[in-house]
Amino acid sequence: METVANCSKESLRLLQYVSSDEDKKVVLATIRLCLLIAEKNLSFNLIDWLIPTLKASFPDRLILEKVMMSRTKCGSVMRFGIGSYLISTLVETLNSTPWSLFIDETTDVSVSAALAIVAQFYSAKDKRLMVSLIEIANCCDATAIGITDTVFEVFEKVGLKTSMLLGFCADTCNAMFGAHHSVATILREKIQFIVTVKCNCQMSHLCSQKASLELPKICEDVVRGTCTHFSRGPKRREAFKQFQKLVECEEHMLISPGQTR
Repeated sequence: METVANCSKESLRLLQYVSSDEDKKVVLATIRLCLLIAEKNLSFNLIDWLIPTLKASFPDRLILEKVMMSRTKCGSVMRFGIGSYLISTLVETLNSTPWSLFIDETTDVSVSAALAIVAQFYSAKDKRLMVSLIEIANCCDATAIGITDTVFEVFEKVGLKTSMLLGFCADTCNAMFGAHHSVATILREKIQFIVTVKCNCQMSHLCSQKASLELPKICEDVVRGTCTHFSRGPKRREAFKQFQKLVECEEHMLISPGQTR
């Protein structure tokens, strides 16, 4: 796993505080289990059942028997151990590599406003373009000043400098790209050489959405209605499958039109 490889140096640094070889193996096992949860985007609650299951399945493994971890410890290891290392490594890279800033507002499941701050840069080590999350910060003030202040507060907290920040991209709302007072204009005042670019994905969506309004509404109704007709009933789905066999064509699934871009 790529994350495991990136954290190998941090694992070795942590091991210097452990005396015996057996304890070192326990620490490595704990880190690997935490990385598995993060790499595969699994719930921290899984660790409460994973550890006892592994111990019951392999009772002869002494190292596994000494691994003591629940979801609370797993979360702490990820946030304050591995997470802190990955952020510090990212900041060290961005402070010496030209990079671009991407931000977007979102709302989490608790209906709290947040701001996703993402960096895009070319990694000379991996020889490819990288996109890394810096932080998802709380942002109750959705104005241009509020968003900009949140971004710079995060930069100051993690120790990220703007000397290598060359580009900025966001959606096309007034708070982000207004002509007179927006995040883009404030960044251009603070960082003279920065290039601000509107999100081409949203611009393409807005153009196609506007163009689709010129089509008769019945076109969209037929597409949505056809999908709904066959997707809601097992009998209709089976009839559709038999029809495809009758005309000797490959089996296809009817995909519902997307609600967003």
